[in-house]
Amino acid sequence: MRIIFADTLCNNSWWLHFLLVALVSCLCVQASWTVQPVKVVIDAGHGGKDSGAIGPAGHYEKNAVLAIAYQLQNEFSRFEGISAELLRADDQFIALEQRSKLAAQMGADVLLSIHADAHPDEQLTGAAVFVLSSEEAPKQVTKLLQEEPAAKADQSVAWLLADLQVQGNFEQSRQLASAVFKSLSSVTPMSRAAVEPAQFAVLKHPTPLSLLIETGFMSNADEEQRLIDSEHQRALAVAIAKGVDQFLRAYPPAHSAYADQTTRVRYRVKSGDTLTSIAKRWQLSVAQLKRQNGLSGDTIHVGQILEIAPQ
Repeated sequence: MRIIFADTLCNNSWWLHFLLVALVSCLCVQASWTVQPVKVVIDAGHGGKDSGAIGPAGHYEKNAVLAIAYQLQNEFSRFEGISAELLRADDQFIALEQRSKLAAQMGADVLLSIHADAHPDEQLTGAAVFVLSSEEAPKQVTKLLQEEPAAKADQSVAWLLADLQVQGNFEQSRQLASAVFKSLSSVTPMSRAAVEPAQFAVLKHPTPLSLLIETGFMSNADEEQRLIDSEHQRALAVAIAKGVDQFLRAYPPAHSAYADQTTRVRYRVKSGDTLTSIAKRWQLSVAQLKRQNGLSGDTIHVGQILEIAPQ
């Protein structure tokens, strides 16, 4: 599914907006659209012969981030409108230049690359969120045109549409990054004051909205221990998933379940959930959660769908 965020692609030129709306309308006439989940591909950094950072106690970044990736996939499974897949599900080496390409081939609408940082200064701590630098935009337009070549007579129109798509993706990626940054900052210290631009290879594919998330510093002894702790891994995963969900509710993709539920979240109850834990996650009282779902008792069941209107 290729998502079109029509609201932000061309907010500076009304005639470009008109052109895109007309083109999208034509496509809709020719195709039968169905509601589809937003595809999130989770890239656990490093793997195989590439261990990534190694902490003072000898723990490998590749193992810590794979565990976080599994926790994140599990968290996304709680949202009806999201389908999440792992780019690597085991200790597999994937070349840097192949990661974003593979994610695009998997149909990724969003690519989240999960890492842990390292630095000679072992006192440094904190998570960070990176998005592709805007200076890369012209290169991404060229790359997109190479992947989707147009007939010679259509090249000027193709360039315009490719430029709009790339610029739209940059803007949406920044907004997604901001939502994830804000959510992450509620569960872990951040090493930077805001989302940072970067030129990491995994961010350079022109189509998925792409973020690289440093979950902390493996080079710091205390943070190394937190990064291998399953409870901390889950807290990071919950925060990242919540940030993505908040972004999708604020900017619902066309033809996704989010387009029909901009103010409510459909949450699937998992093993271990309680009304108290779910209410706390969404910053509600138990009474509010019960009222929103017409519940008279305190019993919920695995697989049950709760509709949540965050306050």
